[in-house]
Amino acid sequence: MMRFMRKILLGLVKMLSPGSKYWGPPKRVCLSTYRWFLDQRKSTGAFKIRYEEVIPEHTLERALPIGLEDSVDWRFEKNLRREIPPAFLLTIENARVVGSSGAILTDRDELLADISKELGKPVDQHSVLTRWKLPPLKKLEGKVVVFATSGGHNYYHWLLDVLPRFYLLRCGRVDLSKISFFLINEGYRQEQKQVFEQLGIPTDRIIECCPKNHWQARELMIPFAPASRNNPTSWICHFLRDIFASSIEKGKQDYPKRLYISRSNAKKRHVLNEEKLIIFLRSLGFETVDLENILIHDQIALFRSAEIIVGAHGAGLSNLVFCGPQAQVIELFSPAYVNGCYWALAEQVGVRYAYLLGEGQRPVCGDDPHRVGEDMMIRIDDLACLLRKMKVTRQEGVL
Repeated sequence: MMRFMRKILLGLVKMLSPGSKYWGPPKRVCLSTYRWFLDQRKSTGAFKIRYEEVIPEHTLERALPIGLEDSVDWRFEKNLRREIPPAFLLTIENARVVGSSGAILTDRDELLADISKELGKPVDQHSVLTRWKLPPLKKLEGKVVVFATSGGHNYYHWLLDVLPRFYLLRCGRVDLSKISFFLINEGYRQEQKQVFEQLGIPTDRIIECCPKNHWQARELMIPFAPASRNNPTSWICHFLRDIFASSIEKGKQDYPKRLYISRSNAKKRHVLNEEKLIIFLRSLGFETVDLENILIHDQIALFRSAEIIVGAHGAGLSNLVFCGPQAQVIELFSPAYVNGCYWALAEQVGVRYAYLLGEGQRPVCGDDPHRVGEDMMIRIDDLACLLRKMKVTRQEGVL
């Protein structure tokens, strides 16, 4: 009831407000930036827009993952084929950027929803649409590029969503020396900021976006790859392997070949019987690592060297993009949460992918509880069976 009343009141505020630049939510929501661009091109609008398609639309087709049973979980099957929209560069005059996730508002007070998505929220619950008043507006002179995105502080999204935006700038032959500011997510580690420097982005031109930000730029550029979040494509993988080439080369040295990725220090998705699981995997020659305590370049080297990786679903598995051609991975899930993004990533780089569901009731087809943070209990016998299926046996000399 309270949510309904709030929605009614916000609707009234939107009608009476002169625009979200002053108070109230944006006047309009545009679900497709490309359709919005076409509409604006037909008019004699007072502001200039440029839309450049960089990577054309294409189709991704995937092989079924390996599972314990003959039939594969329906949450994988529904994603065997995906149509990938184009990646593009969008330039708008006098547009605004709001909040830590870089929501984009046009000069006509329109939220460009597809390039302003917030993870886990439908469009009508976007934070920009549910606020009585946005933070005070500040202006940025010159050209401004937006790298900030929802979830961009997370390692997976930084690697597979944020960094590929630089590739789009490169393809569009954007002269970085003429960019006044780069807007990024806040909270990056120093070594992540060093990667931006390596790509040619000086630290003195970086602005970290926070919830209290509300910027307006004379010229705003948004590089955007719609597929990057859960459907990483080959160009993204090639680009990442190129910029981290020295770490990949380092991984060809003497690193462990069998890895178990622990989430014991993570906030969610723990393996409840991890102690027993580690004892079992150690008997097969696996070494346990906690990636939170390892530098990014060393994480990359570890994954490059590994032949078999076992781990619960989590951002650390983003490093699969750096694995060698003979690598295999087993991803562990709670039955209440299956996310195929690392299956999609493994497919792109030739990693043999398998998954294992923990104990608990399996949801019926079409009824996904999607409990993102749920812990899991892994049957050791099931894991042993799946490892045999992938021809992973005890190593000589391992007790």
